Amino acid sequence: MSRAKNLIAATLATVAIGLTSIGIVGEHMSNKGLERPKKNPTEYSVSLHNHTTNLKLEDDKSLEAFVDSAFKNDLDVVALTDSDTDENFYYLRDNSNKILEDYITKDIGNDVLEIIEKEDPNEILYLIKGQEFHRKQGHILVIGYDGKLAFNEKASPEDVINIGKENNAIVIIPHPFTTLLGSAGLGRERLEKYYKEVDAIESFNAMSIYFLPGLDASKYNRDAKEFCKEKGIPGISSSDSRAIDQIGCAYMLIEKKELNFDNGKSLIDSVRTAVKDKKFKNYEGYFTWMSFVKFQIVGRINIAKGKH
Repeated sequence: MSRAKNLIAATLATVAIGLTSIGIVGEHMSNKGLERPKKNPTEYSVSLHNHTTNLKLEDDKSLEAFVDSAFKNDLDVVALTDSDTDENFYYLRDNSNKILEDYITKDIGNDVLEIIEKEDPNEILYLIKGQEFHRKQGHILVIGYDGKLAFNEKASPEDVINIGKENNAIVIIPHPFTTLLGSAGLGRERLEKYYKEVDAIESFNAMSIYFLPGLDASKYNRDAKEFCKEKGIPGISSSDSRAIDQIGCAYMLIEKKELNFDNGKSLIDSVRTAVKDKKFKNYEGYFTWMSFVKFQIVGRINIAKGKH
């Protein structure tokens, strides 16, 4: 019996050492040559692609932790872009008094939530409602629309782009070349068709890490950057966060003078203008290897169960 136990222990130790080694190599390979400018006092940090995949829907503690993490990571503007739903945004907004007891919240229009720390009123976060529409042909981010958007399951990426534009939303093509592990990028052929119709392309996605030899998702970011350079279009950096420790991995830095916080519409319009005019810098950072693995296992189980 002791031999069997020793064999099991040795096997588990070998697997742990192997996974740790792969993780160290993966993070080293992923983090080569990233752009990481220091945030200046004259800049706002803007993160336009975040999910609550590993957060239980209508889980007050998890949603509070989402907001806490955004403050902790010194983000100023955050879009909540769950997959094919905006119910978490509305639940948070409508129940903010009990969920966010340490904050003062106010809807400033266009479904933009101003969140102020009670202990330090100078610390403010703006949470913008959005969605990532998942279509078999590829994903589309629609951010900053007022009210509800209705799409049927057969709506094409083109339909989503058009309705987003009709509702004055910021429309972005996320991870366009990413096909690894089930992530649905548009691919080059559709990207060539749609890139002129959107405000920007996601040229850096924090989830696209170097996973294993032969499974290097970071190359999809390099492909997206090259495409943006080739076409002369804006390429933004986004975290695509799925868990608390992933919020703030990647974002944009925009000069304060470029953004208008008078109301929700003026904020959305000014973010769009700054992006389209390329008046931003990208901060790039990947998920840790273990965080990525956790999402691939736990996060995708949650997605299958209807979480986002």
